[in-house]
Amino acid sequence: MRRSNGSGRYYEPVPQYSSGDALEEDNDAMADELKDKVQMLKSLSLDIGDEVKYQDRLLREMDDDFEKTGSSM
Repeated sequence: MRRSNGSGRYYEPVPQYSSGDALEEDNDAMADELKDKVQMLKSLSLDIGDEVKYQDRLLREMDDDFEKTGSSM
């Protein structure tokens, strides 16, 4: 039986497995996918942090340059 979630989309019924092995294999595959995605997000967030630190340093240097220029005028 299909049920609507209110947005016009329908969900497929949950497949019935004859043994727990097939379900366990699906679960392991999804866990591996999730692990890969978490690793990718971690790497991306570390890269973003490095970029933020770099941009912050550039802005501080620019601020120092403006202060030096303003004091010499």
